[in-house]
Amino acid sequence: MTKAKHTPGHWVLHEGKTAVNGADGHLVASCGSLPYRNKWDEEANARLIAAAPELLDALDEFVNGPFPSGDGDVDRLFAKARAAIAKARGQA
Repeated sequence: MTKAKHTPGHWVLHEGKTAVNGADGHLVASCGSLPYRNKWDEEANARLIAAAPELLDALDEFVNGPFPSGDGDVDRLFAKARAAIAKARGQA
């Protein structure tokens, strides 16, 4: 896995669930105040952005290894991916 060049994760929703902050508290993205969007679209976009580091990490490990050596490792990789997807969908 290569070192990421983005703001380090864990990213969290902030300010009415339309802004995303990095672990250091600095703004990563703002999805609010778009004239053609509604509040639910803005919140969904922010959730997806907030989950990006976990999604990237899970996909990177799945594609680039270390590769699973047994069923426990496969289960762990799938659990990691499912948790990232749940975060992106607002289910975590």
